[in-house]
Amino acid sequence: MLQLKGSRIKALSLQMGFALGVCEVLLRRLGKSLVITHGTDGAHKPGSLHPFGNAVDIRSHDLTGAQAAQLLKDMKVFLDPAGFDCILEPDHFHIEFQPKPGESFTREIPS
Repeated sequence: MLQLKGSRIKALSLQMGFALGVCEVLLRRLGKSLVITHGTDGAHKPGSLHPFGNAVDIRSHDLTGAQAAQLLKDMKVFLDPAGFDCILEPDHFHIEFQPKPGESFTREIPS
């Protein structure tokens, strides 16, 4: 189940919708819900992709260290090859779509 923690996801890119679907499935496997803590809202660093709908932050504080490490590993397997960067920050996961030259958006959502 997707939850919003007071954040806006208006105008998220199609690619970010894909990434959220992947993360929702991976979190469900851990018995957790996907909680978006920041989407297109909030103050971010200069050059941030949040205002353009190409970045989201998701909750990590309800995961153990081992669960967070496994989730990051799994996110990288499915999302990195499709042009996403997945980063575990001290209090959240940051996911952004910024393909490098030669990358394409062609991964399947895990079952």
